[in-house]
Amino acid sequence: MSEITTATLACLAILAGAFIGASLRRVLPAEHMSEQSRNVVNIAIGLIATLFAIVLGLLVASAKGAFDARNDEIKRSAARLVLLDRTLRQFRRETNEIRGFLRELTQRRIDHTWDKAQPREHMRIVTEDATSSELIRERLWQLTPGSEAQRWLHTRALTLTAEIEHGGGCSSKAINARFLDRSW
Repeated sequence: MSEITTATLACLAILAGAFIGASLRRVLPAEHMSEQSRNVVNIAIGLIATLFAIVLGLLVASAKGAFDARNDEIKRSAARLVLLDRTLRQFRRETNEIRGFLRELTQRRIDHTWDKAQPREHMRIVTEDATSSELIRERLWQLTPGSEAQRWLHTRALTLTAEIEHGGGCSSKAINARFLDRSW
């Protein structure tokens, strides 16, 4: 059920309750309309409103916690992609092909995150991601470091690639836009 439908039904239920209450007022005996009865009803309404506020607060806190966790995950993944690209750029020109694969992988992950893909499409994208990650790793293994600095960069690139494969997708628009717009 959509949010608009739910809100409409809730509004209609509240209005129906108000009309029923107004019509019952004429039918109820006088003792039900006393000040003491009104105080009891006001206390009950206050209790219900307090419980509703607590539940709503917990719901918002839960949603914020989930959002913050996903946001942190996205930032870490984007940072790893940028670090891998910088590491490969420092290695030497032979890594330009690997950087191209990395760029394609990043773009596919961004497209997958922001586009509402069908479940079948999702499986295809996950398979392509895995293939691209394996290709990047395979090309990294084919590199032969010539100096101690290149050995360190090579190890760092392999570590970052493993973290990217383990950490999942990248979908932060702001960080990835800067990453993708750089000159290759």
